[in-house]
Amino acid sequence: MKIGVFDSGIGGFTVLQKLVEYMPHNEYVYVADTLYAPYGTKTHQQIFERVTRIINFLALQGADCIVAACNTADAVLKLSSLSARIPPYFGILDFDINFSSAQCIGVAATELTIKSGIYEKLLLNRGISKIIQRPCQKLVELIENNEVHGRQADIEIKECFEPFKNADLVILGCTHLPLLIEKIQTIFPKLRFYDPAESLVKNIWLSCRQDGKIIGKISFFVTQDPLSFHTKISKYQTLLKLPYTVQFTDLEDEKNHEENTGSLRFVWSGKKYSSESS
Repeated sequence: MKIGVFDSGIGGFTVLQKLVEYMPHNEYVYVADTLYAPYGTKTHQQIFERVTRIINFLALQGADCIVAACNTADAVLKLSSLSARIPPYFGILDFDINFSSAQCIGVAATELTIKSGIYEKLLLNRGISKIIQRPCQKLVELIENNEVHGRQADIEIKECFEPFKNADLVILGCTHLPLLIEKIQTIFPKLRFYDPAESLVKNIWLSCRQDGKIIGKISFFVTQDPLSFHTKISKYQTLLKLPYTVQFTDLEDEKNHEENTGSLRFVWSGKKYSSESS
C-alpha cells in the first residue's frame, strides 16, 4: 500500500514516524511544501490552493490514501469541505480522546489554526467550556531552522506554555511541537500533553491494510532546496527506520502534476547516503 503524507516541512515527521512504527511494510510519499513554509502565517486561500495541488500530486503518485500531517492544512480543508470529496483522507484533527475528566483544555498551535476556530469548535462539541489557546509560531520556525538547543528556544517554550499552567491537558495542535516534547516537559514537568498523531495513526492502521511482502520505503518530495531538507532530516534517520530518497518537485509547474522533474535525489540506504541526478 502507498500512503501519501504532507506538511509544510518536517513537522509531519511526528506522524510519519508513528505510521512507520505501525505499518513498516508500506510505501510512503511525503510532500514537504518548504517553498511555502510555514503554513501558520499564510492565508486560508493560500493554504487551500497549495494543499489542493499537493493532494493532486499525491494522487498522481499512486497514493492509496492521503494523510494531512499538518493541523493548519487539515483545518483549512475541513472548513472548505474539500476533504469530504477526496476519500480516503485522514486528517490530524480526526483525533479521538476522552475528555470527561478535563475541565480546562489548552491548545498550542499555529496562528492560522487558532484563527480558524477549529479546535474551539471541536472541544465545545465535546463539552469542554474552558479552552486556552496559544499560538506557538516562533517555535515552529525554530524547529524548521534547527535552532532548538539555544536559549531562544527556552524563552519561546516558556512564553508559549506558561498560560497553560492551570490546564488539565494541553493538546499539541501543531505536528512540529512533539519534536520538542522532551524539552517542553523538562521546563513544564507538571503539564499533561496530548499528541493527536497517536489517535490518527491508530485510525489509519485499523482502516488500511499492508502487504507484509513489501519492503517499506519513503519518498520525500520538497518544493524548495532539497539539499537543506536532506541535511535537516538526517538526524531523524534512526526514527524513520526505512530507506528514503529526497528530491525536488515544482508544484507550480503544471507538468509536474503528470511527471516528477526532480533534478537531484539524496538516497539513504540504511547505512550511508548517496546522491543521484535525475
